[in-house]
Amino acid sequence: MEETFCLTGDLSGQRVDDDSPIYILAETGTYEASPCGEGIQPFTAYLPQNVREQQLKAAFLSDGEWVFCALAD
Repeated sequence: MEETFCLTGDLSGQRVDDDSPIYILAETGTYEASPCGEGIQPFTAYLPQNVREQQLKAAFLSDGEWVFCALAD
């Protein structure tokens, strides 16, 4: 797994539906995150190293509608 990095975060400031998948959107692809980690609405994803410098967004369902939010370092 040398060519990947672990991205973790918490969407606790957002209203994420209980059954919503969480996707990480990069400029070159979309990756599914696991709903695990630390926090109230945690997520963890293993992403290719080449997306580390790209602008990343999280996508999830909130009240049945897709929401996109930017992820900051």
